[in-house]
Amino acid sequence: MIQKPISVMRVEFISDLVNLINNAELPSYVIEPILKNALDDVRVLMNKQYNQENAEYQHALSHEIENQKKVEEETESKDNTQKKDKQKE
Repeated sequence: MIQKPISVMRVEFISDLVNLINNAELPSYVIEPILKNALDDVRVLMNKQYNQENAEYQHALSHEIENQKKVEEETESKDNTQKKDKQKE
């Protein structure tokens, strides 16, 4: 399935919004506070999304670091075992 690029969606959204405002037949003093409230709502959602995505990223990053440490410890353990085996020979 082909997904529409964000840049295309943005341009279409702006066009639709401008058309909606122009066809609303409402005075600007009525439209302005509506848009301001909508903008405030979008900012709240944007901050929530950022916080959620950042928490998920930090969580994944900490797991990656833990996995790297485990691999390093396992590698070091194998190296030590091989060294001991060679010393026995």
